[in-house]
Amino acid sequence: MHLGDTMGEMPFYYAACDVAVVGGSFEPLGGQNLIEALASGAPVVVGPSMFNFAEATRLALEAGAAVQATDAASAMRCAAALLHDARERRHMSEAGRKLCQAHRGATERHLALIARIATAPARG
Repeated sequence: MHLGDTMGEMPFYYAACDVAVVGGSFEPLGGQNLIEALASGAPVVVGPSMFNFAEATRLALEAGAAVQATDAASAMRCAAALLHDARERRHMSEAGRKLCQAHRGATERHLALIARIATAPARG
C-alpha cells in the first residue's frame, strides 16, 4: 500500500497501482477527484461522501469503472477482493479509460461555445 497526496504526482501513483481507494470520501468531506485514477486505468473504490464529484462518481459507477463502499472497512474488503480478481480489475480499468475518453475535450467545446456567443450579433 502506498499513500499519495502530492499535487502533480497522483497520475504516477495511479499508473503504478492495482486498485485506487479515493480518500476524502469516508468522512463528510465530499471526496477527491477520481477522474485522474480512472484515466490512468486504475480500478477505483470510493466511500459514501463524493458530493463534490457526484456526476463523475455516478458515471464511473454506471460504467463499472468504480465501486462505492459504505465505510472504510468495506472499502478495504472491496480493494482486497479486487486484488484477487484480475479479470474484474481489467474490466474496471478498461471501463474507466473508455469513460474518460468519451468525455475528453470539454474545455475545447466550452471555448468554442464561448467564442460563438462572443462573436454573435447583438440582439435587441
